[in-house]
Amino acid sequence: MENINLLLDIVLVFVGIGGVIMFRRLGLGGIIGSAAALFSFSALVLGFAHLVETITFRVVHLDANTVEFIHRLIVLVGFTVLIVGFRKLRSIVSPQ
Repeated sequence: MENINLLLDIVLVFVGIGGVIMFRRLGLGGIIGSAAALFSFSALVLGFAHLVETITFRVVHLDANTVEFIHRLIVLVGFTVLIVGFRKLRSIVSPQ
């Protein structure tokens, strides 16, 4: 099961990278383009969080609480980037 988890974590990272590349190729500009870039980057960060968690368990052998704490910090960064993207989109609907 550990190998399947590692494989899925790697797939998550590649999906995030694919999203970043896809949105860059679309050439979207302005607020929508920057929000889309933030969404795809947040997916990359979230995939990276899972990969770091798996590798940390397998290679570094930290205790579970420390690994989970690191994982949650990285996930927090990913969701923060996602929220920033939504705030950018909100500025279209209700400019300040």
